[in-house]
Amino acid sequence: MKRKRRSRSKVAPESPPRPTDEEQWREILRYGERRARELGIGPEDVARLVEEYRAESGPSSG
Repeated sequence: MKRKRRSRSKVAPESPPRPTDEEQWREILRYGERRARELGIGPEDVARLVEEYRAESGPSSG
């Protein structure tokens, strides 16, 4: 930038700030909570649903 005498704004024009990882995770969490409420899924259902999903998916490769 300095050698070519360009200002920072010419090289990287203003852009909207990117959400932080924390903000993205909060958004994902809010979505998951909303969908769980809509589907009538409570905390007591999570372990069972995970087990069902794993059984349907078969053995993991990892």
